[in-house]
Amino acid sequence: AEFENLKNNASLSNDVAGLSASFEDFSAKGAAALEHVAGLMENGLAVAMPVTVPYLDNGPFSIRIMFDSLRFVRKKVNDQERDDKTLVDVDAKFNFPFATSSDGSHIVHFKGKDVPLQGSSPVRIYLLSTHKLDLMKNRVAVEILPALPKGGQSMAGCTSGDSTWLEFDCNGVRDMSLCGRFLFSTSFITPANPARSGDTITANFSFMYSSGMIAKVCFSDSFKVKGCGDFVFTVKDAIVDLSADQNGYGFSLPAGYWDEEASLPEEAWMGFFLSEMSVTFPKNLTLNNDPSAKSSLAVKNVLIDDYGFTGSFFLNEFVKTNSNNAGLDLSLDTISVSFWQGDFSDGLIAGRANVPFLDENKSSNAKGDGNKNSGAEMSGYNLGFRGRIGYNAAQDKFLYSISASLQADQQFKVPFTNMATITVSKDSYLEVGNANDDKSFEAALSLNGSLDINSTLSLKGVRFEGLRFSTMKPHVTVKSFSLVGTAGFTVGGFGIELKKLGLKTPNWSMDGGTATMAENEKDKADLELEAQISLMAGEGGIAAGVGLAVHAEHEKHWKVKGLTINKIMLDLDFSAFHFMGEIERFDEDKVYGDGFRGALMLTLKEFGFGVQGEALFGKKVTDGKTTKYWFTKATADLSGAKIMLFPPGVFLKSFSGGVYYHMSRPVFSSSENKEVKLASSSEYTPNDEVGFGFMAGVGAYFMDPALCSANVEFEMNFNTHWGVNYVRLAGIASILKEMDINATKADGMIAGWLIAEYDRPNKTFHAEIGAEINAFSILEGSANMTIHSDPDDWYFWMGTRSNPNALKFAGLLTAKSYFMLGVIETPMPPMREQLAAQLGYSGVDAGSETVQNSITTGHGFAFGIALEADGKLSIPLDIIYAHFKLLAGTDVLVTKPSQPCGSLDWRLYGQAYLSANGAVGASVYLPGWCKWHPCMKKKKFDILSGSVTTLIYGEAPSPIYVQGELHVKCKLFFIKLPKVDIGVSAGRKC
Repeated sequence: AEFENLKNNASLSNDVAGLSASFEDFSAKGAAALEHVAGLMENGLAVAMPVTVPYLDNGPFSIRIMFDSLRFVRKKVNDQERDDKTLVDVDAKFNFPFATSSDGSHIVHFKGKDVPLQGSSPVRIYLLSTHKLDLMKNRVAVEILPALPKGGQSMAGCTSGDSTWLEFDCNGVRDMSLCGRFLFSTSFITPANPARSGDTITANFSFMYSSGMIAKVCFSDSFKVKGCGDFVFTVKDAIVDLSADQNGYGFSLPAGYWDEEASLPEEAWMGFFLSEMSVTFPKNLTLNNDPSAKSSLAVKNVLIDDYGFTGSFFLNEFVKTNSNNAGLDLSLDTISVSFWQGDFSDGLIAGRANVPFLDENKSSNAKGDGNKNSGAEMSGYNLGFRGRIGYNAAQDKFLYSISASLQADQQFKVPFTNMATITVSKDSYLEVGNANDDKSFEAALSLNGSLDINSTLSLKGVRFEGLRFSTMKPHVTVKSFSLVGTAGFTVGGFGIELKKLGLKTPNWSMDGGTATMAENEKDKADLELEAQISLMAGEGGIAAGVGLAVHAEHEKHWKVKGLTINKIMLDLDFSAFHFMGEIERFDEDKVYGDGFRGALMLTLKEFGFGVQGEALFGKKVTDGKTTKYWFTKATADLSGAKIMLFPPGVFLKSFSGGVYYHMSRPVFSSSENKEVKLASSSEYTPNDEVGFGFMAGVGAYFMDPALCSANVEFEMNFNTHWGVNYVRLAGIASILKEMDINATKADGMIAGWLIAEYDRPNKTFHAEIGAEINAFSILEGSANMTIHSDPDDWYFWMGTRSNPNALKFAGLLTAKSYFMLGVIETPMPPMREQLAAQLGYSGVDAGSETVQNSITTGHGFAFGIALEADGKLSIPLDIIYAHFKLLAGTDVLVTKPSQPCGSLDWRLYGQAYLSANGAVGASVYLPGWCKWHPCMKKKKFDILSGSVTTLIYGEAPSPIYVQGELHVKCKLFFIKLPKVDIGVSAGRKC
C-alpha cells in the first residue's frame, strides 16, 4: 500500500529531502505492519461470539449447535513442523423424542471446549454427565449415559461400551450416538430371580442418527409385574423405531394397517416393535401334569404406537393330562388372542385328545364270519380340535367356530362282523359354531376314508371323499363315493362282478365353497350300483349287466322312495360273431333332461368287418316348453373286406350314416390343433329350432391303410319348416401312417384336414384347410387357408402374419409367406429379432410407430415373404471355418386408414429388409494344461467378419414418404474397419 501511495503521490517533491522524508514515513508504517504480523504468528487470533450452525429438525427429534467462541492459534510443535488450528467452544442441545417437561429436563446437552475444526473432517463432542428423564411418572424413566458399561451386568444382546456423542464439521451435524437405558421402578416390575429381587430392571439401548434412529432394546433380566402374581415375562427381541424413513430388521407392517386416506409408506411407522416375547405361567395355574413342561404365552409381532396395541398372544402347553385322568389323555396346545390397533380382533384355541383305553379293545370272532377270522384290531381315538372366535363390530356379536379332526387314520369295526372295517382318514373333522349364520347353531361332520371287506367277496374297497352330515340343509352331501377297482363273487355257480358303486346327492351345489340347496327342497340321496353277471364263461359266453339306483329322501328320517334301472348291458361272444351293447338312462340332467342313450358293437369274425352304433333319445323342459329329441348313428368297419371303390387301388375302409331330430352341434370349430371332430352324440345338444338332420361319411385308403388313408363326413340339417339350416363338410387325411375309422386327428408324415360350414340363418360361411409335412426332420412345413364370409366381414387368408405358411429344409433354410385379402388382422408384422438386434432396437415394431398407431384393422390386402438361412462350414479339426446368417423379406399392406389422407381413401404401406452377417476364421492348437495332464487347447479367431443391415420403408400415393437405413460393419483380424451408418428420408407422412 505504501508503494502505491508513493507511485500515485502527485505532490511528491523532486528534491532529495522530499524523497528521504517519504521513505522514512514508509519505513515507519512497514515496521508497524511487521510487528502486527509477528504478534499474530506468536499469539493467534481470538474472536468472541456466538456462531450458530444451521438448525436440524427431523421428525420427533431436533439438534441445535452453537459456537460460544472461536480462535485461530499457530503453535510451534518442534523445529521441523508447525500445527495450525481453529478451536471452538461448542454447546449442543438435543430434544429427546416423545418427552416434554416444563423445566427443560427433556433437553439433552452436549458441551465441548477447544474443539478443533478441520474443514470437512468430522469432530466429536461428548455427553459429560448422566441425564435422566421421566417417561411414565413413578414407573419408567430413561437415563442417557456417557457410555454403556463394559462387562458386568449382561447387555442381553446389546453392544457394550458404546458412548453418547455428537459428530459435526463445518457444514453441520454429521452423526449422533445416543446410549442409555430405560429404568423400571421396583414398584412396577421386579426381577423374576429371587436372588435379585431388590435390583432394578433395565433395558439398554443405543441409537445411531445415521442408522435412522432405530435401536435394539435389551432387557437385563426376566421380570414380574406387580399385581400380576407369579407370571414371568421375558422379552427376547424388541426394537424402538424413531425413524420416519426406514424400519428395523425383521419389521413388517400388517396389511391394511394404515387408513386408506393416510396412504403412508411402511417406512413411516414409528413406535415400539416386540417381535418375540414370552410369558411363563405360575405353577398353580397350569393344568400340565408333566413336571418337565411349563406353560408359556408367546407374543408375536407386537406394535405399540399412536394407534394403540396391535399383536397376537399364543398360549402353549396350558393343559396336558395323561391316561390317569379317567383314561382321558388331553392336551390344550394353543390359546391365542389377537388385538388390532387397541381393539379385540379374534381368538384361537387348539389341542388334541386321545382315549387310550380303546387300544385294549381286542377283536374277537363274530358269528357268521367263518375261518375264525378275528378282523383287525382297533386303535384309540386320536383327535385334534381347533376353535376360533371373532367379533362382528357392525352387529355387536361374537361369532365362533370349533372343529375336531382325527390326527391319524382311524379304523372302526362294522357291527355284527369282523370281516369288514371302515377306515376314516385323518383329514375328517367335526365342526360346530355360528360363523356362517350368526342366528343359527350349526354342526357338521365331514368324513373321508374307505370301506374294506375281507370275505369271499373280493372287494378292494369303497372310497368316499367329502361325505358330509350337517344340521343345516343340505343334511347330507358327498363329493366322491366310488368303488376301488371291481368286486367279484359267485352265487349259484354264476360269476357276478360289481363294476360301479356310488352315492349321489343330486339337489345341492357348491356356492363359494359352501353346500347350498333350495329352501323348500328335501334332502335326497341316490345309491348307484352297476353289476355284470357271467351266464356262460369263455368263448361262446354270455354276460349281462344292469345299472340301478336306489332313491331315498329325508324328512324326519331317511326313507326309500324308489328304484330306477339306469343301465342294461349285454355281451355275447361266439365263434362267428361278437355282440356288445348297453342302454343307459338319465334323469334331470342339466343339459339333456330325461332320456336314455345306448351303444352297440357287432363284429362278424368270419368276414373281418363290424358295425358300431349309438343312439340318444330324450326330452327336456325349458320355461314350461317340452322339447323331444333323438340322435342315431351307425358306422360299418369294412377295412378287412377289401372292397374296391376305384381301380387300381382305392379301397373302401368304412361307411357311416345317421339322423337326428331337434339337436345341433357347435358351429365354426377351429382346426388349429389338427383335430376335426366327426359326428357323435356327445357333440350334440337339444335345440328346438332345428328340425331334421342327417350325416353320411366314408373312409378310404389307397393300396394299403398305412400308405394313404382318409375319413370324410358330410352333414346337413333343416329348420322346423324344412328349410336348409346348416351344412358341414369335414375330413382328415394321413400319408404313411394308418388311421382309425373314428380318428379325428391326422399324424402321418403328410397330414391334412378340412372343415367347411355354412350357417344359413346367420348367412355365414367359414372354411379352413390345412396341411403339414415332416419328412424325418429334413423337410418340415405347414400351410393353412381360411375363407370366411358373413354380412359384416369377409376375408381370404393363405397364411397370416401370426401364423404364416412355412417350409424348412434341413434346419438351414426357412421360407415363410402369407397373403391376406379382406379383413386384415394386424397393421404391420413385428420386427424380426435378428433385424432388430442389428439395428439396435429393442421391442420396436418394423416400419414406424406412427404407422402402428394410425392403421386399424380393416379391409384391404396384405402379403409378405421372408427367407432365413443359417449355415456353418468347416474342414476337419476346424482349421478353417465359416458361418453365416441371412434374413431378407418384404411386407406390403394396402388398406383404408382411420384418418383421411390425401384425395384417395386407401393407402399403401410397404417395407423391405435385409440382414446378413458372417465370418471366416481359423483355429490354432496351443499347448496347455487340462486338469491333471498336459494337452492341446483350441483357440478360434476370425480372419474376416462383417454384417450388412438395410431397411427401406415407404408410403404411397400422395403424399409419398420414403425412409431408409444402411448399416455396415467389418473387421479384419483384430482391426475394426470404419463403420457405415446411413439414414435418409424423403417426403412426408400423413
